[in-house]
Amino acid sequence: MINLPETIELLFLANNPIQPFRIDGYQQRINEIDKAFTNVSRIYLEIFRKPFFKKNIRTFGNVTVITVNQFLHPLTITNLLFRAKHIYIHSLLYLYRILPYFFLLPKNKQITLDLHGAIPEELDYYGEKFKSKLFLWLEYQTLRRCRNVVFVSRSFEEYYIKKYSFLREKKTFVLPNLTQSLTSFDSSKSHTELRNKFGISEDDVVFIYSGSTELWQNVELMMKKLQELVPLNPRYKAFLLTANLGEMKKIARKFELFPHPNVFILFAKPEELPSFYKFANYGFILREDHLLNKVSFPTKLFEYLYFGIIPIMKSTNVGDFPYWNCDFIYFDDLNASLTPAKSLKNTLIAKDLFKDFFNRIQELRQNVLDDSTVELKS
Repeated sequence: MINLPETIELLFLANNPIQPFRIDGYQQRINEIDKAFTNVSRIYLEIFRKPFFKKNIRTFGNVTVITVNQFLHPLTITNLLFRAKHIYIHSLLYLYRILPYFFLLPKNKQITLDLHGAIPEELDYYGEKFKSKLFLWLEYQTLRRCRNVVFVSRSFEEYYIKKYSFLREKKTFVLPNLTQSLTSFDSSKSHTELRNKFGISEDDVVFIYSGSTELWQNVELMMKKLQELVPLNPRYKAFLLTANLGEMKKIARKFELFPHPNVFILFAKPEELPSFYKFANYGFILREDHLLNKVSFPTKLFEYLYFGIIPIMKSTNVGDFPYWNCDFIYFDDLNASLTPAKSLKNTLIAKDLFKDFFNRIQELRQNVLDDSTVELKS
């Protein structure tokens, strides 16, 4: 039996930020939100189907992590849900794991839903029509019950208010996917070491890509352009940073870019990225002009801007990018005569975004921890 207080101050439905299984955009989001509640006793309820067949309870200071099986531990799940004063749900995908227990909760239960993305639209895009309709129903029902709704971009919020007009009566927050640790990281020493290691001079023009090899990232399109440009200018260097090293090298071979003296395919830990960003000039963000990209907020876009990197864009309809007036270059305008530029303007825009993020996340914290019970309209 789990020995817990009668009332749980804050329950997160998410993978825990203390010992995460993997570090990706989803997990980074969880980690950043958690930083606003570091002095609050909180529980992370991790729900899996396999291979977790036995309940696991771990404590890290004022954080308790409870890992359960979705089908084997329904009493534990419902017990935690009912005891929680406030439930913070990271994504509809996680909410799906507590069905049907969620609908047993009283309608005045204080709930925050952090949407992360437009799940029904994403499923529809990938051809999963039935799942899309299921999550559309689940999304509607959940948003009706929520006290707070969190979006990753202003464009995302605007789209959802048009989709569900009742959201105008909810408390909504726009919290982009920012990495706070980047703002305090001193990369000066490692930055110089990397320059020396890879022979990067001040005159070199450095392109960078940080991300996966999934189709929507348009990695092959990037490779094709690098294959065209790198031979034309010996000062052009490219750093392709990914966790999918095998797949990235496979694609690069297809375009005769691996092995190549001016193209470096590497894995970099999140804390190592600033050292590469420090000497990079241009960063690839090759998203299509599609709804899923319009409502998104790529973490690497903020990272590029913060370090004065000039984004290379296929479409500028990515998240709130159209509102920012950043320096950028269109993909089709890439040529062999670029200079090793940095954008102070982009850095200042990113710093303003961070200040706004910090203020808004404090407002969210205060709202989540507010003891008052809000009467929700159904």
